[in-house]
Amino acid sequence: MTRLDMRTIVRRSSLVLLPCAAVMLAPTIAAAEVKQSQEIIHRTLTAPAGQAEAGGSLIFTIIPDTDVATAVDITGAFGITDQVDVRVGYAFAVSPKVQAKGALGAELGIGFMDTGNLALAGRVGLGYSLAASAALPLEAGVTFRFKFNDQVALYSPFPQLSIALEEEMGARPIQALLPIAIGFQATPQIFAAIKTNIATLKIKDSANSFIFKDTTELKANLFFSPSNAIDLGAGLGWGDIINAPDTLDISLTAILYL
Repeated sequence: MTRLDMRTIVRRSSLVLLPCAAVMLAPTIAAAEVKQSQEIIHRTLTAPAGQAEAGGSLIFTIIPDTDVATAVDITGAFGITDQVDVRVGYAFAVSPKVQAKGALGAELGIGFMDTGNLALAGRVGLGYSLAASAALPLEAGVTFRFKFNDQVALYSPFPQLSIALEEEMGARPIQALLPIAIGFQATPQIFAAIKTNIATLKIKDSANSFIFKDTTELKANLFFSPSNAIDLGAGLGWGDIINAPDTLDISLTAILYL
């Protein structure tokens, strides 16, 4: 999630120990009975029935001439059926100032096609900022994955529609997004992905934005999965790699599947 991102900010949080703990627990976790492939490229777009996920990310935001901002993003998910899952997340800042009041988010996912190569799942997400005492935009869309082969896949990540529920400077923007990503399964344990947004299209109270011309978002992630029950990841992200290449996010992620 961006709001609940894998996929998708800590110096002083105990969560910094999560990747280390996950490695130490790997032999035990490897024996857990989870209903998914070790290879990320072959996993379903919704959590399998009865399977739970628990994860956390450290996100370091680097902005020139300012202190590094750090935050924690804690996420969880549960498969209600093989086609329906729910996801929740809570993100809060820990530096330069600790702000326990963060952002809470929730998503509902419904998978409605998986032919092996082509998979489709609808998602809708809501969130609330405790710090601002305001609702976050409603997000919706259809996630798809098309596998060219067992190593390369094309994705359209969630969301594709953003609807502001609160006024922003006297307006309530509604925007359509065209995100796209390419995933590469290098080995059964290693998966890499690159994501960008081709365009943000105005529907109401907003403006059009196009890749290379206006804003060029880029995110790169690398995951190591020692078993089908644990993922360890690292990522780099730029909100606009062309116009602001030295402003970026660095993330460390660990996800356990139970």
